[in-house]
Amino acid sequence: MVEQTIDAPAVHGEIVPPPSTSSSPAPVAAGTACGRCKEPLNDSYFLVNAHAACPDCRRSLDGSMRNAVAFGLAAALLNIAVYHAIYWIMHWRFALITVIAGVLIGEAVRHGAQASKSLAYRWLSVGLTYLTAVATYSLALMEPAGTSRPVATALHSLVLPLVMLAARENVVTLILLGFGLHEAWKFSAPPYASIEGPFTVAAPTAAPNSSA
Repeated sequence: MVEQTIDAPAVHGEIVPPPSTSSSPAPVAAGTACGRCKEPLNDSYFLVNAHAACPDCRRSLDGSMRNAVAFGLAAALLNIAVYHAIYWIMHWRFALITVIAGVLIGEAVRHGAQASKSLAYRWLSVGLTYLTAVATYSLALMEPAGTSRPVATALHSLVLPLVMLAARENVVTLILLGFGLHEAWKFSAPPYASIEGPFTVAAPTAAPNSSA
């Protein structure tokens, strides 16, 4: 029996103590539904947080970088679109979008990462949140000068937080950016998962023959 414990925060920073493993797991009969996908267990199974899971669901807990990137990008583009819509409709610069982006992108990346504790997923979340934040700065850079050079504006936006930090300007914007990056790191943390197995399913018990 192999036991793997993924000791990550379960609820965004709160450490959940591991479940008790003092007693052997009860046998699981063939045909029992997987606790995640509900497909019947035929040959082998794992215990994920004391619930039976099929091998496919066990593999899915290792996460998918492709899914994490796709979900994270979708969340980032959604936040950028919302910011620009608010600006063009109401002429507001909704600075809190950076914090909201950190939460939504962190959750999206976490959905793709599943129970993987690789830090690559968490840095992906932070990076996408930073890019989302600087994408909202482009309007402020283009407006005063009326520039129509998107490449130059994009490059300026990328380094603008560093410029503001060096000049000690726009402190509130920098604080919101820092808080958003913190939320992205926190919300992309994987859930706690205790994984045991693989185990072999128990053979179905034959029904007793009734004698006439």
